[in-house]
Amino acid sequence: MPWESSNRRKDPPGWANLRRIVIERALAQCQHHDEQPHPTIGGQTINIRCGFPGKDVDHILNLADGGTDDLSNLQLLCEWHHKRKTQAEAKAKRVKRTERHPGERHPGIIG
Repeated sequence: MPWESSNRRKDPPGWANLRRIVIERALAQCQHHDEQPHPTIGGQTINIRCGFPGKDVDHILNLADGGTDDLSNLQLLCEWHHKRKTQAEAKAKRVKRTERHPGERHPGIIG
């Protein structure tokens, strides 16, 4: 019997097919875009696509926040951008949690 300690959800039925479609749609390249000012177009912002090989199929809107497994909510990211996105989402959740439950001030602190 395998050890089941992961909190990762099980892949839904048909996930392998969805994954294949997302990879083909993205031409196997990371779909992350950065807006940056372009020096030769008077500082107008342009979208620059990462273009590194993508291997992580990511939910644009997390399932926990109401996202779905629909193709319109899936994108292909390289490992680096997927990790950055996940860290940013986790940080935003931590901030929201502390806003909901602000810590009590220590009684010895004056002011």
